[in-house]
Amino acid sequence: MERIQPGIIMPGAEEEQTLEQYQEWLWMVRERLEHAPKGSLKLAHSNGTVQYNQLLDNKLIYLNKDHMELVRALAQKGYDKKVLKVLEREVAVRKRRLRESFQKQLKLFRK
Repeated sequence: MERIQPGIIMPGAEEEQTLEQYQEWLWMVRERLEHAPKGSLKLAHSNGTVQYNQLLDNKLIYLNKDHMELVRALAQKGYDKKVLKVLEREVAVRKRRLRESFQKQLKLFRK
């Protein structure tokens, strides 16, 4: 009879907790993106300074110092879009691993 190694009976609780954490982050990022301002942030350099522009409907709108909150929100939106792709991929991978682990466990018990 084949001996079952510890940890084979149930997928690691750590893996499930990690998946839950990633799903929570995914939810938070999606929420932020839902409430993010329209458009995207474009940077330009002029005379040794950085100029901030909002690209909205194929128009560049200059954002002066009074619009720094909008600049921060647009920068966060750009970051969140990139993080969203990584999180979605990571959640899919972790779900697949758990599913495969569960299927292996079923095979062990069916023998």
